[in-house]
Amino acid sequence: MGQKYATKWLFLNNCLYLYQQIIDQSLVQNTDRLCFAPNAPLRIEFEELYTALFKHADQYISVVKTLSQHKEGMTRNDLMKALKIEGRNLTAVLRNLERCDFIAKMARFPNKSTDAIYRLVDFYTLFYYKFLAEDLSGDEQWWSHNFQSHSVEAWMGRAFELLCLCHVGQIKRALGISGMATSVSSWRWLADKANQNPAKSEGAQIDLIIDRADRMVHLYEMKFSVGPYELKDAYEKKLRQRMTIFREITKCTKALVNTFVTTFGVADGLHKSIVNNEVTLDELFL
Repeated sequence: MGQKYATKWLFLNNCLYLYQQIIDQSLVQNTDRLCFAPNAPLRIEFEELYTALFKHADQYISVVKTLSQHKEGMTRNDLMKALKIEGRNLTAVLRNLERCDFIAKMARFPNKSTDAIYRLVDFYTLFYYKFLAEDLSGDEQWWSHNFQSHSVEAWMGRAFELLCLCHVGQIKRALGISGMATSVSSWRWLADKANQNPAKSEGAQIDLIIDRADRMVHLYEMKFSVGPYELKDAYEKKLRQRMTIFREITKCTKALVNTFVTTFGVADGLHKSIVNNEVTLDELFL
């Protein structure tokens, strides 16, 4: 008997792709066929996608490739230095990529639009540069052979963080603050080892911050795991230190709330007291 297919639409950056999933094969096997086999449809689509959408596609590809290498994001000045693209051209490229949802721009806390952070938020482009841009030894079953590897695990963690950043509205609704005035931003502090102030000598980063009108600030941790996320002693200490650095650097006098977004919740344990609020994966799709 011939193979049975389920025809599905795959949404990638305002583009719909009709593809066939073999229903008696696992997701891992279908990933190999769609992405790693010779002439796999999602392997050869990358160049055609950007060429079809953008004039001078090479500039757009240069930007997303550079951003794919910087999980923490980059400022416009960072990109100018890295790419040597003239300022006016870069502005147009960033604007068009943002309009097409390939990248996202996020203000710096406390909601400063200057020196904003740009991140690659397109899952297909992220997957392409992580796994498909290089040959990966020509292994037609690379995903089957490596889906439990550290490399794939790290990608899953990063992809989950981006999923959370794309569902801020749902996160607010899950916390019961969707009707409240808020501002969304991120924050980072580069370590200054020469500084005598202990807070300023250590680096810290928070990818998602929601500042509420009622003088509460949510500091988010977004963690992917295959079960309830377990907090260790060292991680609790890291979070408390991060709160100290954040308050010291930003001079924030509002109440700080540690909020975790996880796949299946935070496991009960000795160190869970650092968690003030929780949101789970299911709540991102309600």
